[in-house]
This record gives sequence, C-alpha cells and structure tokens, in this order.
Amino acid sequence: MDRSEDETSPSRIAALRDHRVIGMAVGVLMERHRLTAELAFDALRRQARSERIKLVQLASAIVAGTAQLRSGSPPP
Repeated sequence: MDRSEDETSPSRIAALRDHRVIGMAVGVLMERHRLTAELAFDALRRQARSERIKLVQLASAIVAGTAQLRSGSPPP
C-alpha cells in the first residue's frame, strides 16, 4: 500500500472526522461553561463514560444541540 492509499483509507477518514467533531464539542463546552480545553474534554469524556456511549456520539449530540453536560459534569 502506498502513502496516498493510507491517507485516504476509510478508517483514517473516519478518525479525522471524529477528531473534528470532538474538537467542536470541546469548543462548545468551553464557551458555554467557561472551561479550559483540557477541562472541557475531561468533562466530555467522563460523561460519555458514565453514560456508556462513545465519546464521538456524545460530542455529535452536543454539537447538534440535542445533548448537554449534566449538572455537575464540569469540574470545579
């Protein structure tokens, strides 16, 4: 497999898309809750884990406006 095939593999494209969605959700949480990027990501990760859903699923819902952080999810 040459480099151009590796860069366009379906799994790589999906991973890049997921990374972008998670980044957008982190930005939304930073703005809404006045968190740093690290704290916003940690709150997103913890909620996804506690709800037993994939991080990117929660991130997509936050970006779409159909989900939000639960009360108490942002770190102090």
